[in-house]
Amino acid sequence: MQFNYYNFSGDIKKKQTFVFISDLHCRNSEQVLEKIEEGAKNKIISQSQNKNLNQNKNNNNNSNKRNNNNNNNNNNINNISANNNPTAIDNIDAVLIAGDVLHNSELYNEGLRFLNSVSKKYPTFCSLGNHETRIQNQDIINKIYNQNAVILNNDYVLFNGIILGGLTSGEHCSRFRMFSKTPAPDLNFINKFSNLSGYKILLSHHPEYYGKYLKDKNINLILSGHAHGGQWRLFNRGFFATGQGFFPKYTSGMYGNMIVNRGLSHENIFPRINNPTEIIYITVSPFNK
Repeated sequence: MQFNYYNFSGDIKKKQTFVFISDLHCRNSEQVLEKIEEGAKNKIISQSQNKNLNQNKNNNNNSNKRNNNNNNNNNNINNISANNNPTAIDNIDAVLIAGDVLHNSELYNEGLRFLNSVSKKYPTFCSLGNHETRIQNQDIINKIYNQNAVILNNDYVLFNGIILGGLTSGEHCSRFRMFSKTPAPDLNFINKFSNLSGYKILLSHHPEYYGKYLKDKNINLILSGHAHGGQWRLFNRGFFATGQGFFPKYTSGMYGNMIVNRGLSHENIFPRINNPTEIIYITVSPFNK
């Protein structure tokens, strides 16, 4: 398992640190909690992992001229650049989960146990991935919502001055299979969310939604999973991801204003190769602080 750290700045009042995870597929809940705390003990974010997202719209035009390669189609978000100032993790403010905590109607108890246990320790916000949306058992669905975590089903909340949204997997994901095209998300919710005023973080399980539906929207940070790092990583590139096919574009790391998490699960029928599981720590600080 790897711990990766990102530092951003934005128009917020106080520094906040989020743990970002995805694709547990009912992995042992106690082990994940232990790893979350272990990663937070690495107090200093390494300069090589540290990113700075400058979202000051007043400087947008100048930044775009200097950094066209990183910001070609992102008119509302300024360029991402290295931040040479290491940032301490003072505390974890919330845990953000980009879907697929549960696996299916037979394997779900450990996922529910994790949602319940992590949300007792930290404020927890979770979007719904294709593995949740394919569950048809209403009793299990009710249990998802009865945990302490906040489930963001095409919905958003205001948390410590930051707007947290959750984009649910497309409505036909109950029939979603490995080589299927990913069903379209709720476009009305995307437009509604992007039009909100304030610093916005969107949990969007499918990174393949980015180019077609999210890249040009006024959203500060998008957190995705689903691709499992491309399963086999060859020359730092994933081999296959459901919804993207072979040699997928979005599998791990940062693309524009989207971070793709490699996930925590080994559930795929193919083993991971050169592709460790991942927990990400995201610190958002006020401008100039």
